[in-house]
Amino acid sequence: MGAAKLLLPAGSRTLLEIVLERWRAAHVTAVVVVVPSPAEAPQLCRELVARVTALGAEAVVPENPPPEMKDSVALGLEFVAAKYAPRPSDAWLLAPADIPDWPSEIVGRLLVRLHQGSEPIAVPTFQNRRGHPVAFRWSLAEKVGRLPSGQGINALLHQEPVAELPCDTPAILQDVDTWDDYRRLVDKNKTS
Repeated sequence: MGAAKLLLPAGSRTLLEIVLERWRAAHVTAVVVVVPSPAEAPQLCRELVARVTALGAEAVVPENPPPEMKDSVALGLEFVAAKYAPRPSDAWLLAPADIPDWPSEIVGRLLVRLHQGSEPIAVPTFQNRRGHPVAFRWSLAEKVGRLPSGQGINALLHQEPVAELPCDTPAILQDVDTWDDYRRLVDKNKTS
């Protein structure tokens, strides 16, 4: 979009604030945000670290720009492993920061589905399309770093059994990648 979209205002809050509010409302143990490397965008890195921590989340700052999104996720998972020492049966959740409007209560439903079933991944769906956030058993965390170059985390959803959780909102699919997407978000949040 040619702008630091997470810092764009959407109503009285920024996109980042909306996303972090969703995670806080989901009552997860920790929210980890991998920010751009200071080698790539020093000012943006400083600004995001300050805002992420002020909003109660934890910022992971890569020394060098991660080559692919999965490399950013792997850094976040390494941070979680070192700080929280998750058990294989614990879960981690993933959603791009530019998908702001998913309902927080979906997290609880995903975690219940993940722990009640044998599948190591639970994903929400809307009209048979998979969305975010996605819940993974911690035992899959190590596989992220071993994915070959050019293969994203979505490869795990093709390699492993997946429990699908139908939901009634297209918000799990709607990201902010264009100015039209952004205007839709602003219109929705004018009263927020």
